Amino acid sequence: MTLPDLQGSEKQIAWANDIRANFVEETQRNLADLQSENSTFKESYERAYGSYADVNMQRDVTDMKAALSVVGNVTEARDWIDGRRSPMKMLTQRPDFALAKENIRRIAPKKKSSSKKKPSILEMLLSGH
Repeated sequence: MTLPDLQGSEKQIAWANDIRANFVEETQRNLADLQSENSTFKESYERAYGSYADVNMQRDVTDMKAALSVVGNVTEARDWIDGRRSPMKMLTQRPDFALAKENIRRIAPKKKSSSKKKPSILEMLLSGH
C-alpha cells in the first residue's frame, strides 16, 4: 500500500510513519484472518456474541476495509501521534470513514441469514403442521 508523505517536523514524521505502518500491517493481517475460512478469531466472536458472531465479524471486516481505504487521507503526523493509542478510533471519527463504510456496504454481497424464520400460520396450514 502506497501512502502519501506526512507533514510535520522530522521527528514527528518518523514517529508517525511507524505508527501508521504498524496500524496498516496489523489491520491487513487481522482483516485477512477474519475473511479466512479458518479464522483464529471465529471462536472468540462466537463466545462473545453467540448467534450474532457472523454479523459482528462482518461489521469489523467492513470497518477494517473502510479504515484502510482512508488511512492515506490522514497526512498530518500529529494526527497519527495524537491517535497512536487507538488509530482505528481516530479513523472512525472522520467523515470520510463513514462514506467509505457506506460504499463498502453498498457493493458487498448480501449474505442470507442462517437462522430459520418462523413459518406463518398460512405456511403451517399448507404444510400440514
